[in-house]
Amino acid sequence: AVTAAIEAARQTPDEFWRIILLARIDLLLKQGATGDAETLIWEKALTLADQDLVRRMQRLQWAMADAGDEEAGERLARRAIAELATRPLTRDDVVATWVRQAAQAGRTDTFLLRTAVALDARIGIARLLDSFEDGFYRTMPEGTPIQRRDCISLAKKMREHAAAEEELSARLAMMLLDGAFYMKDFRAALEIVKAGVPGQDQAWHDMLSNKLGAHAALAENRPLDAIGFFERHMETVRAWEHPQRNPENGFLMHKEAVLGFNAKRIGDIYRDAGRPEDAAASYARAREFYRQALALVEAESDEYAAYQEDLNQVPTGE
Repeated sequence: AVTAAIEAARQTPDEFWRIILLARIDLLLKQGATGDAETLIWEKALTLADQDLVRRMQRLQWAMADAGDEEAGERLARRAIAELATRPLTRDDVVATWVRQAAQAGRTDTFLLRTAVALDARIGIARLLDSFEDGFYRTMPEGTPIQRRDCISLAKKMREHAAAEEELSARLAMMLLDGAFYMKDFRAALEIVKAGVPGQDQAWHDMLSNKLGAHAALAENRPLDAIGFFERHMETVRAWEHPQRNPENGFLMHKEAVLGFNAKRIGDIYRDAGRPEDAAASYARAREFYRQALALVEAESDEYAAYQEDLNQVPTGE
């Protein structure tokens, strides 16, 4: 009967038994028998192709998580690291999912520990990065200062591992920049930009160098240096040929509005430095830029409302 079934299915004996094995695993998983499924998977893991194994491991791993069996999930991931070197697709997927599960559960210390274990095991950065990015952008706004520093350290180590892969290196550089902004470590951010971020042109590097130089100068109580950096930033903005999208609100920002924002900021620095005449001149310049920006957008648009609100924040001196 078995031979007849093989011939009818036009399969080789090895292929037939592979199909039977996968069907048995799938049935156990469907029935919720995760322990039996885990045992069978590990018995046959090295006989399965990576593509077959990864799908069953994924289903097993999430079944364990859904059941709240953290110990089983921990055991599975660490065993994958130890025993699946010849099945890198499965190993990397299991470990990346293990990292993501901790991030999504808001268990920051566990997320950081699992990421460190993954890096020590040389898990592929291409597979690990999405999971790490998820946890990174949860940790930076919500974590403790120590957790934030640890997260940034892991991102640096990950970037070292991905140094030869431009796209991954660029993503990690942008994450490190964001992390430096969260930590208000503008010097660190400036060093990242000065070292060069793959995929970004010279204009981008110049713009960010000026902005970061200004923020670093303010943090170091060098207001006049900050003004110089902001003025140089305004020169790059003047060269814009088209409005650019603001990532915070999605608006297309005309250069006139950005110039107004920076002129107002310069006025604030002069005001705080006890130079009211210079402050008044900068505020007047800011108001004029905002009026120009308002003339470029529809009166009923969100951009108009945003520009008008910013204009209302500029001191008039009256």
